[in-house]
Amino acid sequence: MGALGIKESVVLPLPKHIDVIRHAALLYTEQYQVAVRIQIRGQVMLHDNTICLIPNWVSIAQFDSELDLLGLGDPDMTEDDENLLWVAPLDGEFRLSELDSGG
Repeated sequence: MGALGIKESVVLPLPKHIDVIRHAALLYTEQYQVAVRIQIRGQVMLHDNTICLIPNWVSIAQFDSELDLLGLGDPDMTEDDENLLWVAPLDGEFRLSELDSGG
């Protein structure tokens, strides 16, 4: 937690390649020495090529670097969980913040 008990967070433009998000999360973790929560909002493409707008922050649960996809949902889900929504990032932003102690 930062000075005065304020949690640090960073909002950045949503890149097309998810490795950029992973690298930013690694740097955030190194800088603040905390577990990081990664969330996105904006336009994404679904598996059927439908473009979808996500207006509110949604947690990224998994990454698929090979296909450049983000698995949205509960961070405790596994990669093969059918409840994850796999999307390709298009336009928007992502937020890095300290992961709450409770999850």
